[in-house]
Amino acid sequence: MLIQKIFHLPHSLEETRRRLQQFGGCAGAQEGVAWQEASPGRTHLEIHSETGFEADCELERLPTRSPSQILFRSTNGDPKLTVLIEMFSIRSQFTEIELTLDYPHESSTPGQTSKELEALLNAQLKQLQARLHETQLCATHCN
Repeated sequence: MLIQKIFHLPHSLEETRRRLQQFGGCAGAQEGVAWQEASPGRTHLEIHSETGFEADCELERLPTRSPSQILFRSTNGDPKLTVLIEMFSIRSQFTEIELTLDYPHESSTPGQTSKELEALLNAQLKQLQARLHETQLCATHCN
């Protein structure tokens, strides 16, 4: 199953990259999502959402050719995920972020897992977008 989400930030590409890196240190502050660095380049991710979507896996960051791309894949756990984050400069102070998530569709109720994940992603992206707009992310959300 492939899900793609697109959102925009009123920042330059460089500032968006900086904010995403800064946000990574406090991402566990998001409701229903807990993650912690397991080792350099690996993150343990747990999701227990109100929508019913559950996940417990380890994500590994993979190398990319572009500094405007971030690629992850799960190395163990459930579900198996591949996540690609791409950033594009639209104007000098306007950046588009595309999030692409690929996972195998394994559900006893057709469409149920994708609906749960879609609802979770929408809620998480709303929080992410709001926090990336803030000036001092970790001072507000990580202490």
